[in-house]
Amino acid sequence: MMKSRTLVVVTACLIAIAAVAGSAQAQTTITVAYRATEGPWLEWVQEEFHKRYPDIRVELLPGLGGWETVEVLGTWWLGNSFPDVFFGTGGDVQKYIYYGWTADLTDYIQRDAAEIDLDDFLPGTIEVWEVNGRIYGLPIGVSGQTILYNRDLLAQAGLVDPHYSCHTD
Repeated sequence: MMKSRTLVVVTACLIAIAAVAGSAQAQTTITVAYRATEGPWLEWVQEEFHKRYPDIRVELLPGLGGWETVEVLGTWWLGNSFPDVFFGTGGDVQKYIYYGWTADLTDYIQRDAAEIDLDDFLPGTIEVWEVNGRIYGLPIGVSGQTILYNRDLLAQAGLVDPHYSCHTD
């Protein structure tokens, strides 16, 4: 299910770009920048996309990752080699919009609502990419962050153990 949904999201983004980028007669090339950890999975997406759309070539550009993503994107932007699609973090969406690196996807999402159902995404993941009611990115995954603590040290400090739990249902 996750692979299928991710393929739909990536495909929708690539098709939207291809529609703007080229004519039906010429082969269109779309560049996709990604983090190294996404390489094997993205190669699978590239193959599946090419089966559906043989006239659209997807060129994969490794090189993004972690905290330096904005700096790498900035270098590509200044060098006129900015990718058509890139994998970024929701925490930087304001920078992506400010620098003009990301497009408003809202109209494309509404147009392709039969394929992109925003209710299929985990609660809160779309809102990360939403600014002023417009959507500038779609999540392809979720990364959990965890705080671990020593209950004995909390007790020694006179603090109450909060007994938090997480439920995904």
